[in-house]
Amino acid sequence: MENKREYRYTLHTDGGSRGNPGISAYGAVLISEAGNLEWIAGKYLGIMTNNEAEYEGIYRGLLAAKRKNVKNIKVVIDSEIAYKQLTGKWKIKNERIYRQIKKIKSVESSFLSVIYVYRPRERNFLADRIVNIILDTVEQLSSPSRK
Repeated sequence: MENKREYRYTLHTDGGSRGNPGISAYGAVLISEAGNLEWIAGKYLGIMTNNEAEYEGIYRGLLAAKRKNVKNIKVVIDSEIAYKQLTGKWKIKNERIYRQIKKIKSVESSFLSVIYVYRPRERNFLADRIVNIILDTVEQLSSPSRK
């Protein structure tokens, strides 16, 4: 059971790819308990799988929260696979994913507490929107009509 008072910051993250693997990006938003936007980021990641992009977003978001000296954080993700692997409910079979999760777990040790919460995409819309803006832009810039 999560105690709202303990988690003063919420990190919303998402990662996506068009094609799997394909062009990919992450989006992340850090919001304070008061509802203030503390940090927002997104980045084109090149060619990788959807799951790799998801984990990259979580990792980079946690790094940003660490730099802001956040101690207790709730991480909202819309990937059921990422949620179940990060919470130990599913085994990690892919070596690249294993290495990414190892990096995430290393950053987790900087916090007093980290809780992962799974929410459907429509309830994680800010991070999802960032990913789609980046991927739409990359597709538009690389379309034959622009060359």
